[in-house]
Amino acid sequence: MGAWGPGLYSSDFAMDLRPLVAALARLPIADHEFRRYASDANAGVADNPEDEDYSAFWLTLADQFAKKGIDCPYTRETALSIIDSGADIEMMRSLGMSESDLKKRQKNLEAIRDNIVAAAAGPKKPRKTLKSPQAFIMETGDCFAYPVRQGQAINPYMSRKETYDRQPWIADGWGAALVVETGRTLDYLVWYRLAAIEQKFAGKPTLDDARKARVGGGLTAGTCSPLHFRRMELEHLGRLPVRQGAIHELVPELGNVRSGDQAAIYDISVSNNLSVDNIFNRRFKGPLVADLLAT
Repeated sequence: MGAWGPGLYSSDFAMDLRPLVAALARLPIADHEFRRYASDANAGVADNPEDEDYSAFWLTLADQFAKKGIDCPYTRETALSIIDSGADIEMMRSLGMSESDLKKRQKNLEAIRDNIVAAAAGPKKPRKTLKSPQAFIMETGDCFAYPVRQGQAINPYMSRKETYDRQPWIADGWGAALVVETGRTLDYLVWYRLAAIEQKFAGKPTLDDARKARVGGGLTAGTCSPLHFRRMELEHLGRLPVRQGAIHELVPELGNVRSGDQAAIYDISVSNNLSVDNIFNRRFKGPLVADLLAT
């Protein structure tokens, strides 16, 4: 993908790699395992020196590991070799970087090299990690009702029920949503595909109301902490027999929207998918709830 400037993080690839390392740093795994997880997530880049993002992968990994106190000798030595051999500079030159920017990049790489070496020699920073894999607070087939205002669910990032202009948030109806898929990323981070029912209800909907409805066409995956669950005031209506893989069978376009892995790594809340009759929920035609269910 190349770079738009001489800095290490002047590329989409390096910028996208940082959240992955941040997510990995939360896991209670041995330092040497971080490289495996990161490499598996970037297969075809991490093991291919001819790939234009190869040097960015190892340099970013080593730089982020150094900043987060992760001691991985293989990653460190690979990054130092890339810097010392001039491999990164040659790759940037082949991608059309100007000579003036190449000089700036070389200076940036020297600073990164110093930081990597200093981190290896200094005391290790303690990491705050998860004690165990995150627990599921929702299961596939669970159906929920929740209050909405002008089609919008409560914003769980606000500590109080307010609109963006800090006015009191007063519900004017109800929404409903069905959990159509769940999963874990990196063996620890939980995500959900919580599909909003496309219609708004005047009163609190029932499980039967949801069964007879159609889900919206957003269907992006997201995370949901217990705190966000409470703030959105999700009320469990019951559980429907959703077939495993049914949503992918009926909506093949799902491969073009946010995946569970992306949601978990970037910690993107399911609240973004709970708007009723919203353009984001009309991305494509959602299936009837009945068609998702086992007969």
